[in-house]
Amino acid sequence: QVVFVDKGASDGVRVGNRFFAIWVGDGLRKSYGKSDDNEGYPKEVIAELRVVETRPHTSTCLITSAIRTLEVGQVVEMRKGY
Repeated sequence: QVVFVDKGASDGVRVGNRFFAIWVGDGLRKSYGKSDDNEGYPKEVIAELRVVETRPHTSTCLITSAIRTLEVGQVVEMRKGY
């Protein structure tokens, strides 16, 4: 699968960098229809993305692994050393 990220070369992104899709929350509460403020939960990495092309303000990424489906607006972060 291919995804597009709103960070690009002008933000320091280069081909080969990795992004990590992050999710915070309690999926069990959500499955029961209960509201959840998502505070106090740790960040969970749900997917890893590899940058295959950069433009000034966007990057094209390949999903290399995922444990959940990514959604539009999914939070991603680049980590130092990756």
